[in-house]
Amino acid sequence: MTQPFGADAFAASNGTTIRWLGMAGFLINSRGTTFMIDPLLEGYDMPLLMNFPITPKQVPHVDAIFATHSDNDHYSVETFKDLSSATNEYHSTIYVDSLMKNEGLPSSGHRIGDTFHFGPIYVRLTPADHAWQNAYPGVSKRHFEPGDACGFWFETPDGTIWAPGDSRLMPEQLHLPAPDLILLDYSEDSAWHFGLDGSAKLINAYPNAQVLLGHWGFVDAPDFAPFNGDPARLKRLALNPERIQVLAPGEPFTLKHVGQEKSAALNPAVQKNKYVDSELLHVFETGDLGMLDAIVDPGFVNHTGMGDRKGIDSLKEMVSGFHARLPNVIMEVKRRWADEEYVTDWIRYTAPGSATAIEGMEVTRYVNGKAIEHWFFPNSQVGRH
Repeated sequence: MTQPFGADAFAASNGTTIRWLGMAGFLINSRGTTFMIDPLLEGYDMPLLMNFPITPKQVPHVDAIFATHSDNDHYSVETFKDLSSATNEYHSTIYVDSLMKNEGLPSSGHRIGDTFHFGPIYVRLTPADHAWQNAYPGVSKRHFEPGDACGFWFETPDGTIWAPGDSRLMPEQLHLPAPDLILLDYSEDSAWHFGLDGSAKLINAYPNAQVLLGHWGFVDAPDFAPFNGDPARLKRLALNPERIQVLAPGEPFTLKHVGQEKSAALNPAVQKNKYVDSELLHVFETGDLGMLDAIVDPGFVNHTGMGDRKGIDSLKEMVSGFHARLPNVIMEVKRRWADEEYVTDWIRYTAPGSATAIEGMEVTRYVNGKAIEHWFFPNSQVGRH
């Protein structure tokens, strides 16, 4: 039974509360900072079993809205447009961002591995495998790329939340830092979703994480596997099955730490270093030197294989030279580690038309929120096939 809610769900609070919106959507209120993931609150083209707990017109304000991919049960054009009076910030992949911009929405596009923040919330895009359109010729005029769909990792003051999105199970999804809460798009369809076995493997990789189920049980389509699943079957395969929560749409759930890998992730100094590091990596990828003065200490030292190079100007020369050799470079952050002083990124650089890919470890030391030292340790410089 749906539990309708109103403006009180968006008010300032002392904790972080999550509500399932029905379908694949969730509302999170983290101490008064609110955001929605994949909200679909009206106008769907299939019959539904339950009512939505809130309508777009009832939403007073939401700080940010996220779309994991372009399917209309995740990126609902009607819902997103009708929420535009309540928000100024939409986020998704580069492709979905282009669709939102076509609708006149104030959106931002990101690549897998990108990090950014709004208010006290830090966000990272995680990989997803959901390019189902490529398997059905004629469904779309475009070829869907791996980065067109994503998941979202959120670091809040009260814990970490991971929304993997729609995806087939990927090995890299099993080796993330342990989240406090997983918002699982549960479906027993295994062709382009986690499926029953994949869902069990995913949540068992993080055996202490709480799990909220979405995507299942809302559409009246008993013969359409993507919208169906039995939580009891998943619980039988799960470690610590009591952590799997089956909520009514609109029912509140309070986020709590589960005592795993939380201290570094939530440390304000670590968060600041990760944010500034994302800005520095943006410079490396785009060649835009305008923000360097704000994020690099005047005493910066770049430790290179040809000796130490000191000062911001030397860094600008390095970035400009890199882009002269590899124009239109594309950067993929495969993994990130951070503490109160250092941020380490495992990165792969590629460029259209180039036969070379550069992969290695970027290590940057930060003091008072500014980069003070940098190293790059190349792992490979291999031909692409």
